[in-house]
Amino acid sequence: NIPKSCKREDLKKLFSGDEGFFAFREVRHMVFVDFAETKHATRSMRQHQGQTLPGFPPNHPGIVIDYDKDKRSKRNAMFELSMKG
Repeated sequence: NIPKSCKREDLKKLFSGDEGFFAFREVRHMVFVDFAETKHATRSMRQHQGQTLPGFPPNHPGIVIDYDKDKRSKRNAMFELSMKG
């Protein structure tokens, strides 16, 4: 639910300062933010849920964050591919 008018760099900055931040990546119009541990991801998710950034239109409900629902093995394979370039 991130508007195209929102700069991805602003979104990355939002999460990259959080404890345990590991990586930021885009896959098929979705943004994934990876953390070292689940507790770090949970803390960041709670902190930023519903937050808006420059480029969000007025009355936008803000960022909707949830956990990746893919199996860990699939997620890890996709992450490895994204890191190769």
